[in-house]
Amino acid sequence: MLSNFCQRRLIEKCCSISLVLGLWLGFNTIQGGELCLSMGIFQESPSSTKIGDSITRTWASADGRFKQSGKLLEQLGESVRIEAEDGKTLVVAIKKLCDEDQQFIQQELARMSEEANPFVVENKTTTKMKPNSPPSDNAEVAPTVIENYVPVFINVPNISLESANAIDLQSPHWVSAKRQTIKPFRVPAFSIHTRITGHSANASESFFAVSMFEPFGVDLAGTPNSVKDRRNKSSSAISTKSWVELVALPSGKSNGRFPLPADHTVVADVDSSGERILAFDGVFSSEPKIYIFRIANQQLVTETRWNSTHQNGRQEKAESARFLDDNHVIVQYGAHLQVWQLNPLEPKFTVNNDIADWQLASDRRHAIVGQANQRFEVDLLAGECKGKSGETISAAKGTPSPDGSIFAKLTRSVLTLTDAQGKVTSSFYAPVFWPEPTLAWIDENTLRVDSPNQSHYFDLPRRALFLEIVNAAQPSRDSGWQVEKTEQDRTYFVNVSQNQGTGQQAVELDVYRGKLPNDANLLEILKSGDRVRLAMNLEATPEKAATVRQQLVQLLKAKGVVVDKSATDELRASSEARDEEVEYRRFGVPPWAANGVEKVKIRRIDQRLELIRDTEVVFRHSTTSGPGFMLNIRDGETAQQAADRQAGDPVDFWKNLELPLTISQHPKGQAWTRLIKQDNKFVELKD
Repeated sequence: MLSNFCQRRLIEKCCSISLVLGLWLGFNTIQGGELCLSMGIFQESPSSTKIGDSITRTWASADGRFKQSGKLLEQLGESVRIEAEDGKTLVVAIKKLCDEDQQFIQQELARMSEEANPFVVENKTTTKMKPNSPPSDNAEVAPTVIENYVPVFINVPNISLESANAIDLQSPHWVSAKRQTIKPFRVPAFSIHTRITGHSANASESFFAVSMFEPFGVDLAGTPNSVKDRRNKSSSAISTKSWVELVALPSGKSNGRFPLPADHTVVADVDSSGERILAFDGVFSSEPKIYIFRIANQQLVTETRWNSTHQNGRQEKAESARFLDDNHVIVQYGAHLQVWQLNPLEPKFTVNNDIADWQLASDRRHAIVGQANQRFEVDLLAGECKGKSGETISAAKGTPSPDGSIFAKLTRSVLTLTDAQGKVTSSFYAPVFWPEPTLAWIDENTLRVDSPNQSHYFDLPRRALFLEIVNAAQPSRDSGWQVEKTEQDRTYFVNVSQNQGTGQQAVELDVYRGKLPNDANLLEILKSGDRVRLAMNLEATPEKAATVRQQLVQLLKAKGVVVDKSATDELRASSEARDEEVEYRRFGVPPWAANGVEKVKIRRIDQRLELIRDTEVVFRHSTTSGPGFMLNIRDGETAQQAADRQAGDPVDFWKNLELPLTISQHPKGQAWTRLIKQDNKFVELKD
């Protein structure tokens, strides 16, 4: 098997795309305070009793479904600590164990009471202050830290989603939050390499936090300077690589900038008081953990930390986390959610979730989750499913509308709308050429399509694109916030702003939608009853050219369009061949090896179908045929033979071609507006 030797231009494009995606990587996070590097010390409560010389035995849950081999180490109030045979420490509630285990615990406690040492040494917890901070006479004792807590999921209930009851999505806890007028503010980035790892506002939008990462380290007490200035600072002053900036939204002023404990720590949420911060370790962590920090004496100290662990026992990285109330949090993993109680720390519920766009209600208690292509509302604190939400969903159907009745898909620049039964209700030309754009519903009549740093807005009743925003940061979908990074006088800033309106648009869409005529038919270019002439200029044999022509005539006939040689509109089918010499490199062979590269002559054919009106292209489908980036070589084949075999048949493009039901006005027409963001303002682009 051979792999394509990437050409320099392609590499440059891929790198630039990766840089854009990396700079704008966003998470649903809430504000942060300064992180102190406080030592984690487990404080023994009066009800804590250590168990010595206990035997190894098999422990079981009350219903007998879960079993674990280990020995008893300690009694912690209403829980016990068990050491498993692999050395891991497990904590489990006593009431969730079987009767025999509970009797054994009582026997061991009685034994230790008889052997107890009457002389007890008191351990005190100390607080390590923030770097460069003076000692405080009123320093508070650091909150309790649970070190290396490994949760035990014995008898943790999984919220069943089998209810068939329908629910009303307009219920009070699904009402859109009223947007506040927020004073603009900026948080500094320290160099072009500074990366935003997470950002969000708390439920009341009184605090906002951004967690950031600078690979070369920063002096948090300083201000953003040039790279040359930073190099002149001492190494100790730039030791911090990851930090969080906490901003009070009413004033727009910073409440502190604090170092995070690890480079990969990401801010996830802030409680209503703005004094507790929820965070998790990101994708680069080898031992992911969940953190709760508390702001005390102008520093951030660890209140609770536990391993990010899946119900099946293996470690798994969190994708997001939120406070539900003062004593509960929810953590999102790939295909499930976990609800945790904080005091005492234990998992309360799990719930399966198959959809990426699960929603947490404004009351921080209810959520919309998905399982087996259906949506459900669950009460996270009560552990109950309230019923189904909307219609059945499926990735194959597309992105569901707010009420679940319409599904949108964008494929090869054609936007298709289907109903819940899969019947196509509308399709029209959508000139968005990014291969995998993201779709989001603004309301039941408006769809936004996002590609990197670019957004397109579609009016669905009039089947037309009416606005494109170029070089604009994509807004956060669930919080209505957007973050972008800009350069000013060799200094980089992170601009944070709140999207206006009840939707998630960053501009007044009605202003630009108003340029569209009310009658959708006035926007249509090709519809039933129209006449076009057919022009063909193909790099193909006469037989294949005839096949293509027959296919195009059938497509037009299905739309009710008449082929007329004298028509002013032209449907043009063209193809052009070009020969190239491409290098393919064998897998596992290093770039410097001379015998690992083979040069192959290939022929690429560029094919296009275009609708021409008044010398202007108003619709286009295009593709390039030829072997791909990888070759699969069969036994006895040369690389050239494999490339020829995998070149494909160019006629397949025409055989699989589809025309949308509607081709509306061309994007350069009067009803289409392009905006570019300059100096934090939207400026209309003129052709």
